[in-house]
Amino acid sequence: MLKSRIKDVRMLNTLSRILESYKSPTGIPIGYHSSQLLGNFYLSGLDLHAKNELKVKYYFRYCDDIVILSASKEELHLLFEHIKEFTEKRLHLAIKDNHQIFPVESRGIDFLGYVTRHDYILVRKRIKQRFVA
Repeated sequence: MLKSRIKDVRMLNTLSRILESYKSPTGIPIGYHSSQLLGNFYLSGLDLHAKNELKVKYYFRYCDDIVILSASKEELHLLFEHIKEFTEKRLHLAIKDNHQIFPVESRGIDFLGYVTRHDYILVRKRIKQRFVA
């Protein structure tokens, strides 16, 4: 995938050396900046699929965290099945069992360190606790 987008040989060699340095059966360790960069690159196909093929209007993703908004719970379940099929067949990834479909009014959206509600945004409680400690 990188070769199809990046034409600079030196850059490809650098990325190859970075990836080879990890040599782990579980993939790139989570804390590295390259994990975020390459995760976003790898999942960009999912973004295009969701927006262009599935016509998802409210789709937000950073690395492996995704939020999709809809007025219909049934639509969300259907979208989830399409996304799950895409990630398994095209990207060879599995979606963890901790996904959730729920009404936003009940508890807001916990995403990227913030809890977003219709009328306000809060910093996630754990983030505040770590900051104070």
